[in-house]
Amino acid sequence: MENKVFTYLEFALPIHNCVIIPELGGFIVNQVEPLHHIDANVCVPGYMITFNPDLKHDDGVIVSYYIRDGKMTYNAALQKIKDFVKGLKQELSTQKPVTCGRLGSLYMNKEGKLLFEANPSFVFPSLYGLTAVGLSNLSDINRRESASRKSFPVKYTLGSVAAAVVAMFLFTVPSANVSNNTGLQGGIPQQSGFIYSLAEQVKPLLEVDSVKVVDAKAESKESEAQPQSLRTYYIIVGGEDTQSRADRLLDKIKKNGLHSASILESGGRFRIYVASFSDKPEAEGFLDTFRKENPKYETAWLYSKRN
Repeated sequence: MENKVFTYLEFALPIHNCVIIPELGGFIVNQVEPLHHIDANVCVPGYMITFNPDLKHDDGVIVSYYIRDGKMTYNAALQKIKDFVKGLKQELSTQKPVTCGRLGSLYMNKEGKLLFEANPSFVFPSLYGLTAVGLSNLSDINRRESASRKSFPVKYTLGSVAAAVVAMFLFTVPSANVSNNTGLQGGIPQQSGFIYSLAEQVKPLLEVDSVKVVDAKAESKESEAQPQSLRTYYIIVGGEDTQSRADRLLDKIKKNGLHSASILESGGRFRIYVASFSDKPEAEGFLDTFRKENPKYETAWLYSKRN
């Protein structure tokens, strides 16, 4: 049996995230966010490949690879795929699993339903070279930064500045203010009194509470470290490979009552979505409700895209 379909599928799936083999089903990629705990390692994000036998409408992806690789017409490429699917179903009817390249394997259960088992060792191209990283609690980082700052308190810095100011005044004050007609003994009290006066003026600078200054900076850094969503989750009800076909499909969907539907272009595909969310659990809850309330779109699925 010709295995070019699975070769094309393995190449196209990381690019398009959803690829349909006509008359067989659709293979869908969903990113699995890495789970982590405080003071533990953050694992590399993963991808979960699922199979939906209800997605049988040709999306043109596999056909386009046949056309470019085999230099054949659209009808000839489509016939190649139909012949492949026919032979594949005959082989699956024996309840023997069929390997889908490195992606996993397809098999048919006793009820005649097609099931897919993903290959856990398959690594997507975008994940090559990534390794787990350590994660520290934000409060621990702030404590270490505070301890580092306290090793050189602010009041010592201000004290150095104050000393420099005193020295500047000493070198710029006229000598007449130090040595007058009273002689050497009369000049010394004047000089001492002048230095004492300056010391009293800069004394408040030396009493700055360095701990409060450091705490204010730590609070400012904590306020800036607000978590932001890195992905957007879309509720997809259809897709096309060209803008014009997607526009026609969008008009049809809006006429059916889904006036909020819109087009999302990504990876050369034009997908029709009816809602988008920054929170994955919220998107999954909406998807379940949407399928129940709209049986016509029971094959709607969740697509995630990095912001």
